[in-house]
Order: sequence, then structure tokens, then C-alpha cells
Amino acid sequence: MNRRRLAAAAALIALASGCEPAPPETGEGFVVSDSAGVAIAENAWSEESLLDWEPVEPPILRLGSERADAPDLFGRIGQGYLDPRGHLWITDTMSAEARVFEIPSGEHLFTVGGRGEGPGEFGAVHLLGFDDTRAWIWDQTLGRLTAFTLDGEFIEMRAPGREREITPRLVSRTAHGTFIASLPQSMARDVTSGTNVRDTMRMWEFEEDVAEAALVAERAGQVWHFRDEGPTPVPFTDGGRFAARDRWVVLTDPDGSPELDILEEGRVVRRVRLEREQTPVTSEAIDANLEAMGASPAGGAANQLPIPRLAPAWGWVQIGGDGSILALHHWGLDVGNPEARAIWDVFDPEGRFRASLRLPQGTSLLEFGDEYLILQETPEGEGPRVVVHAVPKW
Repeated sequence: MNRRRLAAAAALIALASGCEPAPPETGEGFVVSDSAGVAIAENAWSEESLLDWEPVEPPILRLGSERADAPDLFGRIGQGYLDPRGHLWITDTMSAEARVFEIPSGEHLFTVGGRGEGPGEFGAVHLLGFDDTRAWIWDQTLGRLTAFTLDGEFIEMRAPGREREITPRLVSRTAHGTFIASLPQSMARDVTSGTNVRDTMRMWEFEEDVAEAALVAERAGQVWHFRDEGPTPVPFTDGGRFAARDRWVVLTDPDGSPELDILEEGRVVRRVRLEREQTPVTSEAIDANLEAMGASPAGGAANQLPIPRLAPAWGWVQIGGDGSILALHHWGLDVGNPEARAIWDVFDPEGRFRASLRLPQGTSLLEFGDEYLILQETPEGEGPRVVVHAVPKW
């Protein structure tokens, strides 16, 4: 019995017991019901009704100069992020800078950061997000949090957890001023050669004092196989993946089912499901993945690894400024295939499946908003570029 039939049966049982359920929102291939205050968004899957989009039209803007003194000469792009005014912030992890550009002109407005240990400088740069007046950047190397105005002026610098010798890994700043982070953990038992260990992913939220952090979510994580030379990550066992932005945290299912949990203020408010069959993991995919990791092919290390039979439904997730969700579909299966496309499943803020976004190899998603879709291109033998497209009509 599929989920839709189960939902219908539950509604009939509720009516028979005298409890009238809230009527579900319906549409073609889309049903929303309620379970203890959690909206359950069910999406049917159909190849025939799928809206595909691939970036074939010229972009609105392309950044990526070859001039040595150009502000859009990038070493290694980390993030692209649209601020509240629609300006594009691009972090360069090699220079430890965030460079800000106007769209659609491409004018360079200013640069913040730079490698160093002084105020406003970084050992590593990770843009957490914005409020109405500030941009927040986390430095994992130095364990420092820095705030700039949206015009690039340095405001303040903090070192959360330093008094307690706890260095969190900050991921995002929420709309109400708290921070989402993972905290370091060590294994609770000794690991012997030949042992498989499953990690645990925990997300915490805190204001100023890391010691007062509240657990937001917990999921099963990566499986590690330990041999004499050390741990090896087991392919396709990443467990739950997550994204955090503004007031939302999105988590994938740790067992690989096509299901997403959307949390607001630490509570699951929506569960999104896509009725699509999971994809088997082939021996060819295992070999290609291990080769990409620099490990031995199936005849060597792989025969010691507990490879799952099915690939995770999604290997990564991103959240748009309006709460839309893009989820990357089992990209690891296509390693080494030059014709492969990175396929992002698009869901609107209500959890309705809208489209499939297909990106060629060498192209990755950086950011998307109401107007713009920001991609990174890495042509073979050239430096990275940023391209800006209009958001497809999904």
C-alpha cells in the first residue's frame, strides 16, 4: 500500500471515530496532509510531466577575469550568496576574501577580508548569512566570527567557545540572531582494524555562549571503515545531509529515502516526500567512486567495505531565500561519465515538486533567489568563473 492510500485510509478511520481531519490540499500529483502539526507534502513522480531546465541561453552576467589585477580573478570559489539588497558576495578560499558585485552590471563594489590574523582578516572564510544591516563570516581556522556592514565596513569580531576550549563549526546564522553549528566530538570506543563505524551528525543552535547550545537535530552520518592505514569513508553512506539558512534547517533521510524534513526554530514543521524509486548502486559506480577518492578498485579495498545496495536519494541540499529547496540527486553515481548531468530536484516553499535542474559536468550550484540563479563553471585548464542566469520558470 503506497503512502497516498495510507493517508486516505487514515482519513476514513478518523471520520469513523468522530474526529474530522483537516481537508488535505490537493493538486496534480501533490497532496498535503497533517500529522501532529507536521505538514506532510506528498509528490508523485512522473518522467512525462517533468520540467527540465539546462543552462543553454547566454547568462545575464559572467565573472572570471584572466587579468592578474582583476577583482573577479578567482583562485578557488567557496560560496556565492545574495545579500538583502541583491548584491552578490563571492568568497575566494585561496585569498580568504569575500568580493561583492552588483547584478546585472558586474561592477565590483568592494572586497572584505584577506589572509591574516588581524581584525577583519581570515585564515579561512565561510559566509554564514546576513541580517538587515550586517554580513556574518566564520573563520574555522582561527575560530572567529566577524561582522561587516553590507557596505563592507568592519564592525566586530568574536571567538565563541574560546573560554571553554570548544570550537564549533558554524554553518548558518538564523533570522532571529542565533547560530546553527556542529560541535566536535570524539569516538566513545576504541576502533580496531576491520571495524566499521557510523558517525553521528548533530546540529546545535546557540546565541553567545556555546555551552548553552540547544540540540536542533540528530541524524546518522557517514560510515567509516578502519584498516591499518586509517579510516576510509564508505561510498554512498553519507547518512543525513543538511542545509541551514535564515529560519530553516533542512535534513535528508539518513537511510537514503526520498524524504526531507524542514525545521523552523528546532521543530519539524514540514516533511516532503517524492515517490521515486531509489537507484541501485552498481559495481561500476563503486569502482569509479573509489578511484576518484584515490582508493583501490573493487578487487582491493572495496571488497572490505559495507557498500549499500541503494544510493541515497539526495547527496546535498540548498535553501533559497524564500524557503525553496534544491536537492542534488545521487551525483556520486555518475563520477567519470563525461555525459553526466548534476540533477537538482526543485521544491517550492510548500514542498511541491516543481522541476529538475540539470547542470553539465564542471558546473555547480552556488545560490538561487527570486530573480537569479548563480552557478560556478570550471572549464578544463581554466580558472573558476561565476555565471548568473535568470531563475527558470519552475
